[in-house]
Amino acid sequence: MSLRIPFFAELLSWFYDHLLRRTVGIDSVRTPNHTHRHHPTLSGLLDLEAVSHQATVLFSGKNVDLWHANATILLGFVLREQKHGGLKMAVRKVRSLGSNIIGSFPSLKMKNHQIAFESTIERDFLFFLEYDSSVTCYYEQPFTIEHLDADGKLRTYTPDFQVIRTSGKELVECKPAALLNAAHTQRQTELGQQWAEAHDHIFTIMTDLALRSGHHLANLKLLWRYSRLSVSPSLAGDCIDHLRGHPPGITLAELSTSLTKTQHASNPLPVLYRLLWQGTLLTDLTQPLSSESLLWLPAPLH
Repeated sequence: MSLRIPFFAELLSWFYDHLLRRTVGIDSVRTPNHTHRHHPTLSGLLDLEAVSHQATVLFSGKNVDLWHANATILLGFVLREQKHGGLKMAVRKVRSLGSNIIGSFPSLKMKNHQIAFESTIERDFLFFLEYDSSVTCYYEQPFTIEHLDADGKLRTYTPDFQVIRTSGKELVECKPAALLNAAHTQRQTELGQQWAEAHDHIFTIMTDLALRSGHHLANLKLLWRYSRLSVSPSLAGDCIDHLRGHPPGITLAELSTSLTKTQHASNPLPVLYRLLWQGTLLTDLTQPLSSESLLWLPAPLH
């Protein structure tokens, strides 16, 4: 049955003009039963699966299938992202709202790319991403998820980070713990979780309390200062040999003293901090880093 429904036609026209023409690539449409299909940005034609029953609307001279349930349209998700030279770029610039701190972080993992942050929570999270060997790459403000609600209201959400790990992909939103129950946070969480479920991601909220409890962050910040220090292969090899001779591990002070004698290094601590940062040496970073911290070697890969 063909129906001329002005509201539907007007809404689809707005959807095409407002979203598709400024979208780098439309990703997928997600149905209520979690199936999704890919759709090209061609001629304003959207093929959508029927939910309860199907209405056909004459639009731009072509028949358009709509999800039609209780006179509402569920148009799912649209993804906007930007790339330059093969590198995913932030879809928006960080903003200062007066109370937040913004800046840039010189990432080693992302080949010295300046990672923009717009809160101290985002900044502190970057130390964990840089240190974590399971993180292969990450992107700030990676894309904007645009979702048209059943009532026709456009909702948008830009995650703080997309993290690519050896074990999978993750969307991360950084928020003060005090704002977890705020309505805005709840809307972001809903959109982020729905998109993540449909696109093989995990959605995570990272709070200031989670990042700053204990000594882990303070230790990472200390080690980061030496992350670009050059270490000679002979000195690194000497550290490894000493630890191999002491399987349970030795303290930071003991290894430092040993290197002073064998390598004639007056202050080997920066070298040890560098080796700790890159994972050549290990210690318990949940405890305060001190001269009595026990050091050991990573387990060999099989």
